[in-house]
This record gives sequence, structure tokens and C-alpha cells, in this order.
Amino acid sequence: MSELDGVEKNIDKFKKEWAKLKTEMKPHWKRFFKRPLDGHSYVNLFVEARRCSPYLIGHIDAVLYPLLIALLIKLS
Repeated sequence: MSELDGVEKNIDKFKKEWAKLKTEMKPHWKRFFKRPLDGHSYVNLFVEARRCSPYLIGHIDAVLYPLLIALLIKLS
């Protein structure tokens, strides 16, 4: 058995990916805030986040997308 199991292992992986995401996304956020009307700098935030931390972003998407869809259905 590994040192961490189940939920603890996932939380540890989330923490590591969050730290990586914070570090690697800094230049992309700086670029976006310097040029907020640049469509590429906006799209790059999403692309690069998924590239550097696919596990964490995948889990965030798995929660947020259904919530967004449910909200849009409720508001229509």
C-alpha cells in the first residue's frame, strides 16, 4: 500500500497541482492583465491551465460545468 490512500492521496495531488498551477500561470496572468482585450491572452489562460495541471482542472471542470448548465437551464 502507498503512504496515502483514497481521499488523502487525491487531496495531496490537488495541493501539488495547485502549487504548480500558481507558479506556472503567473506569466499568463500578467500578459492577460497587460492586454485584457487581447483574445489570445484570454484563451491562453484556459489552455495553459489545462496544460500544466490537467488533473486539477479536470476535477474543477467536472464540478463547474454541470453547475453552469443547471443554472442556465433554471434561468431559461
